[in-house]
Parts: sequence; C-alpha cells; structure tokens
Amino acid sequence: MLAFRPHRLTQPTETYSPQFFPGEENPLRKRHYLGISLGTGISPGFQNNRTDKADATFSPVVGLRYAYAVTPAIRLQTGILYQGRGGLHADSTYRSTDFSFGAETMATTISPQTLHYLEIPLVADIRLRGRHSLLAGANLSLLLNARSEVRRQLILPFETQDMETTKEWGYTQGFRPMDMSLTAGYRYYLGRGTRVGFQGNYGLRDITEQGFFRNAVMDRNLQFRFILEYDLAHF
Repeated sequence: MLAFRPHRLTQPTETYSPQFFPGEENPLRKRHYLGISLGTGISPGFQNNRTDKADATFSPVVGLRYAYAVTPAIRLQTGILYQGRGGLHADSTYRSTDFSFGAETMATTISPQTLHYLEIPLVADIRLRGRHSLLAGANLSLLLNARSEVRRQLILPFETQDMETTKEWGYTQGFRPMDMSLTAGYRYYLGRGTRVGFQGNYGLRDITEQGFFRNAVMDRNLQFRFILEYDLAHF
C-alpha cells in the first residue's frame, strides 16, 4: 500500500543582499533618493600675486542631493550644492587721476574675500560591507558672485587720505567662471537614511586668470569636507 506524505506550501522568502546597510530597505524596490547635504569645507589659501600664501579658511557646504540605485551596491548621485571659497590673496588696484587743481589720484583697491559657487556633482557611491561606502566622481563649479573689501584712497601730492572701506558684491574679474574638479570620499551609514563622512576635491586648473593678476602661480580649487547627508524621500 502506497503512503502519501502531505506537501506543505510555504510562502517564498525574499533574499536581501549582504550589501544592504543594516536595517535598510531593499534599495531596488524604490530606486530614487532625494536628500540634503550639510557640512563644512576647509580650503588652503592662495598665493596669487603675493609672496606668501593666505591662511586656510572654513566655509559652509549645503544643498540638495539626488541618487539613483543602479544595483544594490552602486548609486549614482548628483545634486545642487552651494560652496564658498576664501583665502584668495587677489588684490587689484585701479587709479584715476584728475589734473584740474593739481594732480589728484583716486585709488580703488579691490580685495575679494569669498567666492560663491554653485556646484553640480556627478559621483558613484560604491557600498562596501557593513555600513561603509566609497565615493568617486567629478564636480562642475559655476562662479555665482564674489564678496570683496573695497578700499578707496585719495592720493595728493603730499599726503594720502583714506576715503572709505566697504564690503561689496560683484567683483569677479580675474576669476574663471567655471571649474572642474575630481572628488573622492568616504561615507558611514548611521541608519534611518543618515550618513556622515568626508571627501576631498581637486581642481583641474587655475581658477584665477594669471594675465589679470600678473602671476605664474597655479591656484587650484582644493577643498577637504566633512559632510552629513540625510534622505528626505525614497521612491
């Protein structure tokens, strides 16, 4: 006599990749991520047309970030970031002379303090085991504006009078309007869509115009950043 053993039906179980971060939802269910990036960057000072380099400066980095999960282990990221850049050593002086009542020269010295950039990154986020990931890619930086100290002096035959010193926007002469840089970094996943890490940017060319500042020094847009990232939406 033949005996039949009952067959139990079981629900299929979903297998998660070991490359998911602990506690993270399968990134291939919803491939799109929209988030914010906050941090600070430190930039070495420029030498430009002086004999010494400016001091290193800190500046904020903030913006929106979009990522697409190509595979469970790889995300492509882009976004829009604000980046500041100080430590410029980029003085330029303009003179105009009036001979109506003797020689009177008005000298205007413009000293840019901070350059303001809109940055568009394109990077690959490559996940390692555990909570770690590496980033590599490139950035396109567009110069938006500059904040400068403007000093005006009246030069007379026997004396020099300081007229005024102001902070003004708009003096971007001598700086290239666009720059490209390579970037690489590290992220650590804290959970709940939050990551912290650091990265470095290496500018590919001189962002100052050597003919304008009359120097032969290569002043690249270099920056080291500490970053906090948070996912606002996952869809």
